[in-house]
Parts: sequence; C-alpha cells; structure tokens
Amino acid sequence: MDPRTVRTRVLALPLAALAVVGLAACGGGRSAERAAYAQCMSQHGVTLPDRDHRPSTAPGAPRRDPNTAPPGVDQNAWTTARAACAAQAPKHPADSGG
Repeated sequence: MDPRTVRTRVLALPLAALAVVGLAACGGGRSAERAAYAQCMSQHGVTLPDRDHRPSTAPGAPRRDPNTAPPGVDQNAWTTARAACAAQAPKHPADSGG
C-alpha cells in the first residue's frame, strides 16, 4: 500500500474524532443556556415546549414574536416570566454572531 494512503488513513480518524468533539462543544453552551432559561421560566409559571416537539419553520421564515405568549400560555405570565429570566435568555445565533 502506498505510504501516503496509510498516512492519510491514520490521520483521518483522529481528525474526524476531534471535529465531532469540537462541534459537540460548540452546541453545548447553547443547550446549557436553554436549560437554565427553561428552568427559570418554569419557576415563574411558564413551561416552555420541548425543542424536539416544537413546530419547525422553514429556513428564512419569520421568527415568532418573542413578546407574544405561545399558544396556551397566559400573556401576563409570559411577560412577567420573560422579564424575570431575561439574564438567562439564550442568545439567537444571528444575534450573537455565532
């Protein structure tokens, strides 16, 4: 077997593993932010939907107005909880440049 092929194969696996770990680490902060925010909102009477069970939107579709309570949530409770949990609110990637 050609030595270059062997070297490529030997280097490919550790590099692929490093890439997977790096990508997982990037998303981990956002997951922690979301969990802290959801816990805070829950402590203030608002249960956020599980991310896996939210309706998806097409790329480029307008985002839901964050000032309007989601279906089934009292508007006053939503406004109060959002104000109380503002410090824990996760930043949207478009807002933070990430």
